[in-house]
Amino acid sequence: MAKDNSYLVFVVDDDTKVLTMSKHYIEKNSAYEVEVLTFVSGEEALAKIDMKPDIVVLDYLFDAEDSEAMNGLQVQERIIQASPETEVIIISGQDNMEVALETIRKGAFDYIIKGENAITRAQLAAEKILQAKNREFVLHQNNKNLRIVVVIMALFIIGLVAFVIYATSGGFSS
Repeated sequence: MAKDNSYLVFVVDDDTKVLTMSKHYIEKNSAYEVEVLTFVSGEEALAKIDMKPDIVVLDYLFDAEDSEAMNGLQVQERIIQASPETEVIIISGQDNMEVALETIRKGAFDYIIKGENAITRAQLAAEKILQAKNREFVLHQNNKNLRIVVVIMALFIIGLVAFVIYATSGGFSS
């Protein structure tokens, strides 16, 4: 979750090379202050979902040897249920339009097919998300500041009215 204009990103993939490259690329190329945590399974990421990441970059298919492992769509559904503000970007080796559409229908921000530009595309998608979240953060800060100014002005006006009433009722006569 964004704190003091910094953002938390989870990258979830069973390929440790992809995790390392993604973490480095996102941290190095983001226009925002970003902390990237990596996980080798959806279950590991879900165990930390209470950290309320701003973005989860999520592989669609995990280790085929573990028949109990959830796929990306199952993990995505649980992420969205536990942390509705979290945006999910799916990255998959599957060039399957039905899978892509299903993840988007279920709330994914983007579906990216693995290839030489996948990390760059994920970074661009993450930047769009962070740009929108940063806009929300700035608007929230401006609204907060405006409320403070309105309260100060209201107190000033109340004080001025009290002063005028006191002065016109002979409160300053000796």
